[in-house]
Formats: sequence, structure tokens, C-alpha cells
Amino acid sequence: MLALLWIAAISVSAMIAGTTGVPVISVALVAGCVVMLWHFLSESADILDPRAGFFLAVLLFLALPNLVLAYQFGREGMLFHSTLVRRLVVERADFERVQLLLALGIASVSAGLLLSPRVRLSDRDGEPYSAGRLVLLVYTVTVIIASALTFAQFGSFTALLVSAINPVARLANASSRGGSGISGILVFIVTMSAYYLCRGLRHRSVGLPLFLPAIVMVLPLANRGTIVEILMIMALAVSDLKVRAPFAILVGAALLLPPFAGALVAARNNTFGAAGDFSVEGLYRGFADDSPMVAVFAMTLGALRRGAVDYTYGLDLIMFPLWYVPRLFWPTKPMPLDFRLNAALGLNDGIPFGTPIGLFGGVFMNFTLLAYVPVLWVFGWSISSLYGRFRNDRLVLLLFFVFVIDIVRVGDLSRELVTLSVGLFAVWFVRRFAERKSVLQSPVDRPGLLGAQRGALAC
Repeated sequence: MLALLWIAAISVSAMIAGTTGVPVISVALVAGCVVMLWHFLSESADILDPRAGFFLAVLLFLALPNLVLAYQFGREGMLFHSTLVRRLVVERADFERVQLLLALGIASVSAGLLLSPRVRLSDRDGEPYSAGRLVLLVYTVTVIIASALTFAQFGSFTALLVSAINPVARLANASSRGGSGISGILVFIVTMSAYYLCRGLRHRSVGLPLFLPAIVMVLPLANRGTIVEILMIMALAVSDLKVRAPFAILVGAALLLPPFAGALVAARNNTFGAAGDFSVEGLYRGFADDSPMVAVFAMTLGALRRGAVDYTYGLDLIMFPLWYVPRLFWPTKPMPLDFRLNAALGLNDGIPFGTPIGLFGGVFMNFTLLAYVPVLWVFGWSISSLYGRFRNDRLVLLLFFVFVIDIVRVGDLSRELVTLSVGLFAVWFVRRFAERKSVLQSPVDRPGLLGAQRGALAC
């Protein structure tokens, strides 16, 4: 069935490419992501399936912006100029090389996913712990410590509010305070404590305000990904995120997000005095400009060819254990990959901030073309294996789901591994104070009982 869908997707892509002039590979990347998204969701029916999350992230942050970029090349010729990052200029030859690398990378991850051991389905309860008084104590103490640390950083409640509301101030704080590992740990502990307290209430929605301290801590740091993760944990606390039509929901979100994100970019341009384009073409171009991973990857290939930048040869993976050292004690600690690339490509005007290069760009920069395929194959195999291991633990599964989406979008291996490990540590820490429930298992997960039943039948 999957093979037939791929044949149909490639045929439709060729027809669309023939009528629009867009390269067939750009259309096929979008169609292929939809096919693989359907394949894994039809198997698991789980909206938190990280295998489906991978193709959702590729569709949103790579394939759709890449399609818009290809359309722009058809109109602008040999160069593409980003309207959001003025110095981001892509040559057509580098863009075409990125098309091939994206196709090869997606095929490698797909092979790892499809060739991994089959995920065993189970109907066990998804949350093995419940809140107790100690979790409330952990929440209260952590909120007090986090509040004291936040006010020590900003000096006053007014400064905190201004930083949370003003986008310019948020960017400044993201560059100056974004490396605070202590703040990140506190945010996750508050979030996980609020999750268990919320689930312990008879009407779970009443406990949603418990998440507000964590959101307030994150807002000044301009970390949209963490805010979205907190919102997803809030939804998990209330509803378990078990839905009947996950494929329709995710594809619908993928179709609605580009024009919505483009409208936000246009509104932001109006705020800063620039003319925002609210036409259909303008909305999609705004979305592509706000998700410039493919363009940055292409510009990096050109810089590699000219010798302006060099491969990192695994530095971003080796740096993973050292990310826990606060910059306060190591002022010269290397910046993340996207920050270093921004500086090397001249995109940041001397202000430290990052423009993501995406998973495939990050793997290519760290492992070169020689190890590109095997590393991505291992990545796909690992996603499937972790899903099989933690499928029944919804909270941990959500962390893996968000990790997959973030690493596809950002591409900085060590930083995303640190974020994942901090979240897992917070879950482990809060569960030390929670009460373990007796988990009702299905016959598949009770080999002793099943064996006894079979023995009795055999007799």
C-alpha cells in the first residue's frame, strides 16, 4: 500500500511541476511527507507518535518553505533575497544542491524508521503516577525560587512585563540571558509539578492556572518552542491528547499554519514601520521567510564552497556534556551552531542570535557528506525504538515528540539533546515525590498470565 501511495504521490508531483514550472523534487518532498505522515498515523493512531512528528516537522519547516522558495526562484531567476533577513541571499545552484540533500536525508531517516523493529501496541494506562502533597510542596518551593531568580535578573516586575510584551526587549533578553540552565530546569520542574497537580483534580481544567508561572518565566526569553511545549503539556494534563483523527488534525494544522504565520510576520512588519503584505502570495512568502532553514542551508553550502566556513566535524555533538556548564563559569564557551553560522555568514549585524539551519544542515555540517546517510538512518531507527519503549508513558512521549520537531527545525544537536535531558530530569525529579499507581496491563503486557492461560488450554 505504501509503495502505491508513493507512486501516486510522485505522479501527482510530476503533473503539478509540469503545470507550474516548479521543480518536481520540491513538490515531491511535500507529497512524500504527507504519505509518510498518513502511514505512521494509520498504524499508531497516536497524535504524539514521534515518527509522524518527524514528517510533520519536515513538512512545516522544510518542505513547504522549500516549495515557496522554489516558486520564488522561478520568478526571480538565479538569486533569492529574503525579505526578513536582508543579508540572506541564496544562489540557484546552491538551492538545487540542497534539494538533493533534503531528498537523500528524508529517504535515509525513512529507511531507519521502516527497518526498525515493529512497535508493539498496548492498551495500558498512559500515566503511572499521581500527585500527592509532596508534589504540591515541590511546586510551591520551585515557584518561590524561580520568582526570586527572575526578579533578581530583571530588577522589577515592571521590567519583567516590558520584556515579556516588547519584542525588541525579548530579543535582547534572549541573547543576554538565554543561556541560563538553572532557569530552564526550574521552568520544567514547575511545569511537571503543575501537570501532576492538575491531573489530580476532579475537574482538571481548574488547575490550568498552575502553569502560568512557567509561562511567565519563559516569555522574556523569546523561546516560542518552550511555550508551545508547556501548552502541549497543559493539553495533555486535561485530555491525554488522545484524538480520533490525528492525521486530519495534523494535516489541517500544516495547511493553516503557513498563512497564519505569514500574517503574523506581516503584522510584525507593520509594527516596525515596514509595509506588511497580506496577499496570499505575501502570506506564504512571509511564512517561508520566518522558516529560513532551507535558505540558510543553501547559503551555508555556498560559504563552504568559497571557504568562508568549515565543517564542525562533530563539535556540536561532542559539546553535549559541556552544555551543562553555565556560561557564568565558562565565558568563552562556544555558541550554538546557528549563532556561529549567523556570525560567519554575516547575518546578525554583530548581535548574537541564531537563524536555524535544520536537522539536515546540522548533520551535514557536523558529519560531512560521508557520514550523512548513516547518521540519519540511525536517527530514524532511534526515533522508532524510543517510541516503542515509551509509547505508554504519555508525558515522556510528549517530550520526545517535541524533541523530534525541534531538532528538525533547529538542527543544533547538542542544544536540543540538553533541552530533552532537562525535561526528562524534571519528570524524574517530580516523580520521586509522586505516588505510583497500580498500572492495569493488557494481556500482551502480562506474559505470565497469558502463559498460564495457554497452558491451561493445552491441558
